[in-house]
Amino acid sequence: LIGLPGEKIEIKDGTVWVNGEALQGQSFRRTYYDVGYYGQGEHVVPPDSYFVLGDNSENSDDSRFWGYVPRKNILGRAFLVYWPPHRIRILR
Repeated sequence: LIGLPGEKIEIKDGTVWVNGEALQGQSFRRTYYDVGYYGQGEHVVPPDSYFVLGDNSENSDDSRFWGYVPRKNILGRAFLVYWPPHRIRILR
């Protein structure tokens, strides 16, 4: 989960920006032209929606491609990391 309702999201030069601040730990090798519509330019997350990015950014179809996720479509919370094996852990 990268962007909350009302936040400004931009992916520029391989860096994710939230409200004008670079997000540490999220970067992309893809260029500006390789991403979908929502990965270009600055966007404001609409009310009751969220902007999500997959952790495998080079091969994830996420909000960059299919847009914002409405709150009503979020059914639960992640509780476990199981891949890759060296990162297996329970989330709090």
